[in-house]
Amino acid sequence: MPDLCPLLPTTRRPLLLFLLVLLVSLPSSLLAAPLKLLVSVAPQQYLLQQLVDETAQIRVLIGPGQSPATFDPTPQQMAQIVDSDLLFSIGVPFERIWLPRLRQNAPGLQLIDCLQGLPLRQLAAHHHPGEEDTATHHHQADERDPHVWLDPLLCSQIAVTLCQALQQHDPAQAPLYAERLSRLQQQLLALHEEISAELAGLSSRRFMVFHPAWGYFAARYGLEQVAIEQAGKEPGGAHLARLIQQARAENIGVIFVQQQFSQRAATTLARQIGARVVPLDPLSADLPAMLRATATALKQALEP
Repeated sequence: MPDLCPLLPTTRRPLLLFLLVLLVSLPSSLLAAPLKLLVSVAPQQYLLQQLVDETAQIRVLIGPGQSPATFDPTPQQMAQIVDSDLLFSIGVPFERIWLPRLRQNAPGLQLIDCLQGLPLRQLAAHHHPGEEDTATHHHQADERDPHVWLDPLLCSQIAVTLCQALQQHDPAQAPLYAERLSRLQQQLLALHEEISAELAGLSSRRFMVFHPAWGYFAARYGLEQVAIEQAGKEPGGAHLARLIQQARAENIGVIFVQQQFSQRAATTLARQIGARVVPLDPLSADLPAMLRATATALKQALEP
């Protein structure tokens, strides 16, 4: 066998051979470039984190307090988008403007639709404050409700889509993704069963919100949300009067709001009916904690 290290001192050759063997035996995930993944909202980040290893880089476009309806990527975020391997969309409003542009300007970027295959609800026609008054920005009556991550069982289906995309892009790690998917689905099923038990037996099933983000959650657990927002805007005087009458008739004592939207109308309504204003954050990065907190808040608001 020819000497592979003719210029290396004999005493150092064992060390070199050891390093070569170690390099060959390293997992391919450590040798490959880390995955660069991009998501629209933080709950998607949580789901991805349960599937990938610690080397993957996951960036979230919509930061804390920002609204998916009025978000515009910064130049730095645009650079991150172009540099990413996979972008996971989920149907939030800003994507309608930006995804066509990304397909044109970053043809190598792989786009994954997290809504594919899901039974989607519809939103009433509305228009978000701050959006341009154009046909592109108006939400149509048949617009899909994107808040699917607020239902643990739909999250389980989303996780399958995430896993399949990861396996196709990184087949060497396919068994790892499959194993972690199974574990994640078990955790989401347990979370669903926990929330179901907590919300069972409530005599009242209707709750009031400003922005109608909780349709999937409500449908899963036999609840009904009543939105203050009218056509995406704060309610006018006549609509507000009807809401006050309805809230009094149904003894609504809590109005749920989120930081991404104005709380003025909710505060006015709460003052009129003697209700509390309680914040909920549907865009929280800690998905299980957020869903548990939502269930607890609803139980406290709806139980006799």
